[in-house]
Amino acid sequence: MNFKKLDKMVGGLGSSKSKSRGTPGQLPKANSLGDFNEAEEEGWSIGQMSDRDIMEEFEKMLENMNLSEEKKEPLRMLPISKKRDMLTMNSKTMARNKFDSPADYIQYLSNPELSLAKKYSCIESLRVALTNNSLEWVQDFGNKGLKQVLNVLNECFRNDSKWDRVQLECIKCLKAIMNNKVGLQNLFDHKEALTLMARSISPT
Repeated sequence: MNFKKLDKMVGGLGSSKSKSRGTPGQLPKANSLGDFNEAEEEGWSIGQMSDRDIMEEFEKMLENMNLSEEKKEPLRMLPISKKRDMLTMNSKTMARNKFDSPADYIQYLSNPELSLAKKYSCIESLRVALTNNSLEWVQDFGNKGLKQVLNVLNECFRNDSKWDRVQLECIKCLKAIMNNKVGLQNLFDHKEALTLMARSISPT
């Protein structure tokens, strides 16, 4: 992350006046798998971190940005709430950058050893991709991708309330898949999909 991106995160510390956005759903790849895994775990736990932990993680983030001490100093003066927000934004950005194609998501979700944090980050990123990418991208995700989302959703019902956020993101993914005729047909072809969706909206 460069200083211009950092400037956007803190609301204009530098001289940049304009805010630009990339092409919706365009997800460049991360520098390394290690960076992604670290970002996932941080993104899941930042809300529960103590102020001291936030300070430590914030320093790590500044080091990773390769900023000069002159540029670090005003950032260190930010309130703890702003530092927490910046850490959250940074971790989500890094998590989303892991994936590019539908195959990336399908392959990643097929790993049975994924932690709860990693599944949440992936499903959240997938929801953004399914919402913002082209119809062709969603159709390429297809039946194989739908099966992986259903597997995760099924897993939510076998676990406790810690999985509620994952379940919600799975439902949003299914909604995005259903937003075209091909995706809707794929979902209706899966009896399990209809059952799981009904179970998700039924009161317990």
